[in-house]
Amino acid sequence: MIHTLYGSDSDVDLRVLGRVWQEAGFDLSDPRFTMIANDAGDLRKSWLLRDPGLSFILEARAVRNRCFPEVNRGECFKRGKPGDLTTWFAPDAMTATKVIGELQELFDCAAASITTTTSTTTTTTTVPVNACADIFDCNAGAEVCCNGQCKPNPYAGQSVCSTLYTPACTLCRTDSDCHCNPMYPIFCDSCGGGDSIFSCVNPCS
Repeated sequence: MIHTLYGSDSDVDLRVLGRVWQEAGFDLSDPRFTMIANDAGDLRKSWLLRDPGLSFILEARAVRNRCFPEVNRGECFKRGKPGDLTTWFAPDAMTATKVIGELQELFDCAAASITTTTSTTTTTTTVPVNACADIFDCNAGAEVCCNGQCKPNPYAGQSVCSTLYTPACTLCRTDSDCHCNPMYPIFCDSCGGGDSIFSCVNPCS
């Protein structure tokens, strides 16, 4: 899965580990990072799951399988005490479904793109425009729901670089579009590791 999200480079997992380690406030020179990087078990996996993209997709699968369509599970939807985040994001199935749709837009980088490139050609599939109520009614990644209509996403296949070394809202298609640590060039920002692309651009404008 990590290669699907962040590229097929052989060191991609090491770069993800380095990023989440630094985001946790630790220095790459810390010997504990070397221990984690060389670990082949749960310790390494637990740090990789601190990456928002990886953890979101894995947890989304678990939640969807457990709570949809069995919407009456008590642990899935509830109204908590004032200030309880569950009250805001999942008080009922309808609100939770809406939030999931919004999150899918935010994690557009993880959705499948309808554009495929070979060594000689680029093939784009055009999907007819259809009415939509939310992102679930459209072809995820390739389309967006704008004013009740599914329309081609002008930013399909693009995302935003993480911002340890790269300016905010830098659009990207691959990790090579993002900047690296000048002292440790093996540690670079990743494409799709930053803010949602829709916090930087409006696909419906």
